[in-house]
Amino acid sequence: TVTADQVNYNGEYPYFGEKKEMNRGETVEIKSLPPNQWGLYEMHGNVWEWCMDWYGKYEVESVVDPVGPAQGTYRVLRGGSAYSAAADCRSAARSRCHTDGRYSRNGFRFVWYPRNPREPEEEKKEREPDDIREDCPEEEAVEERIIIPAKEELAMKNEKPIH
Repeated sequence: TVTADQVNYNGEYPYFGEKKEMNRGETVEIKSLPPNQWGLYEMHGNVWEWCMDWYGKYEVESVVDPVGPAQGTYRVLRGGSAYSAAADCRSAARSRCHTDGRYSRNGFRFVWYPRNPREPEEEKKEREPDDIREDCPEEEAVEERIIIPAKEELAMKNEKPIH
């Protein structure tokens, strides 16, 4: 089940027969709701997240981590949004959007894993220079951001921005 305590979705459309819940009607800041078991926030609801996968039909047989076709017109969107029904927020649900599409309900997740400051010097020397970013702070925590289109981009498409 999906609840408004876990997911920012349109509570007017609960998961298969559950009771109606609150509808916030807008996005929420990261870390407003509890993280999933991997420590990631707002993976379901809030904004549809662009994925690298091209949209297409899946194979008929059961597949672990399907990726779809090698090329296409549409990219996969996952996770649902603040305006989605609970069923759209399931990990198995997906949508699609043209690669030129810009909508206030879509965003993407940027997750940065800092390099290990205790990495042996020998391993640092073996890597290519481009792999080492000297300007990055050496923190151990994972930092994540969800990027939502700027108001100026939305204004060009007559879209209402969300927070």
